Amino acid sequence: MNFLAKILPLNIIHVRKSGEKAMLNFYLFWGLTLLAASASACAQKSPLKDDAPATPTAAIRTFEKTDDGKSVRLKIGEEFQIQLKGVPTAGYTWKIMEMDTARLRLISESQKSLTPVGMVGGSSLFIWRLSPQTAGKSRLVLKNFRSWEGADKAVETFTLTIHAEKN
Repeated sequence: MNFLAKILPLNIIHVRKSGEKAMLNFYLFWGLTLLAASASACAQKSPLKDDAPATPTAAIRTFEKTDDGKSVRLKIGEEFQIQLKGVPTAGYTWKIMEMDTARLRLISESQKSLTPVGMVGGSSLFIWRLSPQTAGKSRLVLKNFRSWEGADKAVETFTLTIHAEKN
């Protein structure tokens, strides 16, 4: 009872003492509901705030669907990223299918919703950050498919050939 006395107005405690539990339950329910809604709203990310990586994106080369099939030259240790759109709500996700792990290091893999807040469904941006580790040529292949259908039923393929050079 001491805990309730600290968080609830005194008149509600009085109602509790007089035996009108329904009124107390009403206030408790709505009070906790508002508290949970407020906490949830505070926990959501602002649609105006971007999730900026630790390294400025201007310094990182970004490759997109329009770069499919290209060959690029990068320095050993130079970070780059690949960004591809997919529709995970329909089951379509991008997966790395071929990557020379002796030459390339996967730094991070993430997914960012492109759907406005409050809307259901929509597309997402799949993002991979990588870095060449040794000099030489390597091929990176990604496919967009439904996991239950398998990679052989991919609707899109993205290929990038990386020529890593010493600094």
